[in-house]
This record gives sequence, structure tokens and C-alpha cells, in this order.
Amino acid sequence: ALEREQFADAVASYTRAFDLGFDAPQARYSVGLALMRVGDGESAMVHLLAAVEAEPDMAEAHLLIGTLYAARRDTPRAVHHYERAMEMDATDAVARHSLAYLLGREGIDLERAVARAREATRLQPTTALYHNTLSWLLLKVGDHDGAERAAMRANELSPENELYQTGLDTIRRAKNGAGNGRDEP
Repeated sequence: ALEREQFADAVASYTRAFDLGFDAPQARYSVGLALMRVGDGESAMVHLLAAVEAEPDMAEAHLLIGTLYAARRDTPRAVHHYERAMEMDATDAVARHSLAYLLGREGIDLERAVARAREATRLQPTTALYHNTLSWLLLKVGDHDGAERAAMRANELSPENELYQTGLDTIRRAKNGAGNGRDEP
């Protein structure tokens, strides 16, 4: 059911399996993922935390836990779980991008945010969103030229995205002294 994106059915099946005594970290992760997809972050968190308690090196569960904590605006816990995901998976661009965006949103440790955003774009160079986030962060730290290059790359990858074009226009205005940066990418 999970593979067919029938998330409510997947939750019901996993719940039945748990009731029958079947319990495994991967099952807890899977039901947590399904619960997130149906919008039940609170229940998802319970299962995802159980998954990492049983299997502490489950990178994908740490990523989702970080996402849930970020949504709650619990930045320290979100950062911790994103970092755990990155430690366990050197190729996880999503965790790097998520951490970069979170730090930028909170306005903390912006140099680290830029570094993580650069890593995400290096790992997935054709993901326009990652280049857009990098441009936003570079603008926040005052690197207008770098921000413009990253925004141009986002626009090359996704020319139909009006938000990316607006971001590029904002960066160009900032370069000419007509603005000081975007609040969100």
C-alpha cells in the first residue's frame, strides 16, 4: 500500500501488524512516512523516534524527524537530526538542503547554511530548488555575485518558475543598491 501511495491503507496494515506483535525499525519508519503523508505529524514522530531508538543509524528516519522538528520550529532538535542524517549518508543532498534552509529561515549560522547549500547543489546539480536556496543564502550574507550566479542557475534549470525569476530580479536590485535581500527563497 505504501508503494502504491495508499497511505491510509498502509497505516492500517502496519497498525494491524504491530497489534499482532510484529515490530521492526523499518516498519516503524514506513508507518511514520505514511503518517506524514496523511498529515499526522504527531503520530509519525512517535513511530520515527521508535525507529531510531531501535536502529540509531537509520539516516532516512533522522531526516524525517528533522523535518518534523523544523515544522514545529524546534530548531536545535531539527539541526541535530539533520546532522545525524548527513553523518550517516555522505550523499544526502536533501538533509543538507533542509539544514541550510532551516538555518537561513532562523537567521543563524549563515556561513554554515551556505556551506550546506553548496554541498546540496554539488550533490544534486540539476535541482533548481537547491540553487535557489543557495542564492537566497548568499544574498543574506552579502555575496551578490555568488547569489546572482546561483539564481541564474536555478532559472536555467527551471525557466518557468516565476519565484526564481523574482529572486534573480531581487538580487540584481540588491547589487545595484535598491534592496537588501529576500526574506524567503
